[in-house]
Amino acid sequence: ELALYFVVKILRGDFQYWAPIYGPPGVFISFMVRLLIKLCVDWTGCAQFRHQQEVGGVYWSFTLLLTCAIGVFAALSHGDRTLIMIIGGSCAVLLVTYALFLASIERKYVATFFDTRTASEYNASCFLNATSDEMKFETLKVNENLWRDIRNDIKAW
Repeated sequence: ELALYFVVKILRGDFQYWAPIYGPPGVFISFMVRLLIKLCVDWTGCAQFRHQQEVGGVYWSFTLLLTCAIGVFAALSHGDRTLIMIIGGSCAVLLVTYALFLASIERKYVATFFDTRTASEYNASCFLNATSDEMKFETLKVNENLWRDIRNDIKAW
């Protein structure tokens, strides 16, 4: 599953981490931080990592479902009825609590769990929708690879 995560990040042009570190050290740091954050999400479900500059909303939700699917598949493969009941029950509780969580939070945040934007798209949106120069300047604090798509807009600003 980790390999799938990295393949998705690379294919979407979303591998580079937001910290402004470049060259081989930047690639190494991006790999290590992405790995650690993904492991943290897998083991804790930390919702703050659904941000586009981290795991991303839709992949965060996908990971939750994938964890259940892998658990059920592993339990079924093992064939132990007790294990199947425990894993199946745990997954059911996880999915019900996720649905209740989504139902209980402010509506404006629900979409963040299904957001498909990459970090670059997020940063472009922040810059283009900024209402002040200070807000636009915040975009320049992240890795420049995450705002290269709007370089001409930044130069014009």
